Amino acid sequence: MGIIYTICFLFRVNNGIKEICLGEKLKGFRKGTLNGSGGKLKAGETYKDCAIRETTEEFGIKVLDIEKYGEVYFYDPGLTHECHVYVVKQWHGEPHKVYNSDTGEPEMDPHWYSIDAIPYERMGTTDKYWLKPLLAGGKFKASFRYDANDQMYDPKLEELLPEYNFE
Repeated sequence: MGIIYTICFLFRVNNGIKEICLGEKLKGFRKGTLNGSGGKLKAGETYKDCAIRETTEEFGIKVLDIEKYGEVYFYDPGLTHECHVYVVKQWHGEPHKVYNSDTGEPEMDPHWYSIDAIPYERMGTTDKYWLKPLLAGGKFKASFRYDANDQMYDPKLEELLPEYNFE
């Protein structure tokens, strides 16, 4: 059994400092941690469509240009999480809390962080492995296996050529 997700990252240069936009999860899975925008793939949706929809819903921006940079697989006993990683190259608007029309609550609180001071301690344990090639502008595939005690073993990271095309 598997669940498919997308995750998107925004980068900018602000006063000569390269920054990444990370949102604090305000509810649900991994509440309190930092991550890019993203979520579960809906029926009939492409990975790219899901990435655009989730980024609009969570960061309140209009995506103009987006490119896939990676795939991350998490193998837990009885469950696989497949995550497709995108970089939003161009957008309109500034990332901000978006209040859900059904619940009236935001899901994420986005903020900009210098890539030289990313708070990895507030992120998922595997993010420090696969975020590095993304920060360098590279494409990648990664996999992480977990045992029944939720202990990670056998992490793998394959850096791909820049011209590699996922789609």
